[in-house]
Amino acid sequence: MTDPIDSNRLRKTLALLQQATGGEELAALAAVRRILDTGGLSLSDLVPVNSIAGTRGDDRTSSRPPSSPFAFKEDFDDFMERKEPGYRARMAAEQAEIARQNAAFRQSVIAKYGSEAAALCPTPLEQAINDACKPLIRVRAGYPDDLDGCNPFLFGGLPARVVAVLKAAVPMPTTLQKAASEVAFWEERDHEIRSIMEGCPIEQRLSLACEARRQMVMDALQYDIRAVSVADAIFRVEFLLNSGTYPTEKELQPALDDLRALAAGEENRQAMVQNHSSATSSVSARRSEVIRLLSHPATATLADREIARQVGVSPQTVGNLRRKLATSG
Repeated sequence: MTDPIDSNRLRKTLALLQQATGGEELAALAAVRRILDTGGLSLSDLVPVNSIAGTRGDDRTSSRPPSSPFAFKEDFDDFMERKEPGYRARMAAEQAEIARQNAAFRQSVIAKYGSEAAALCPTPLEQAINDACKPLIRVRAGYPDDLDGCNPFLFGGLPARVVAVLKAAVPMPTTLQKAASEVAFWEERDHEIRSIMEGCPIEQRLSLACEARRQMVMDALQYDIRAVSVADAIFRVEFLLNSGTYPTEKELQPALDDLRALAAGEENRQAMVQNHSSATSSVSARRSEVIRLLSHPATATLADREIARQVGVSPQTVGNLRRKLATSG
């Protein structure tokens, strides 16, 4: 027996599909198919083939251009109304509530920054990242801008040069909690920009460089940063579960690796994560990491205790190095 389809999720995915381009369009189309599969439906059930071709007998459908099955929104609404009576009324009420919430959020963004123009100005973090990546931005007539040959809004990994520049521009978070905090910042910032630039293309939200940074931090949170406690491993899993999607086996694997390593004991754990651990291990490496954090404007203002916690040294060590840097500077 098939499950009923999530009509609300399907409607939102169709709306995303209408805005998407390139790889995003393929991803959205695949998501539509997955939603329909849960109800034992296919794309042909969503919109009849003769409607797509513009050959249905009634004037309303035959007069529309056969550009895409998803251009026929009225067909979809008719289909859902037959399947779920009252669907149109429910969707109209939901859309009205969404519009009200969006308007309220937009006003809160304007109040936060003082004006629409100010809300669109880069934050200090955005500016630092944009400035660092500016030499890598490639603009070509007739093509989307890219970042050293890569468009972070589409599929594909980031070039090594982009990764190196972004890491040098602003230190990467070294704990799962810090990474989650930065991911939340980027998602909120993206929401703010979209609320001001209503209806803008996806590429006009976060900048290319900032979207690349967001993806890097997300990858660090999901795969690279190692859990140092069971609480960390649970934190990673809870983050994945709260992301609004079903975690894949690949996404859950780091948490399983961490739990196995923690259960095996500290000595075995160090051996298991040595190849991909981002934590520093030697005394000299930890000292260099402290100096790097103290020397960078974005992290120099952190408390000694916080830097000590991130790197794995004592607050006294951080304080001593901070004083040495102050006297030598």
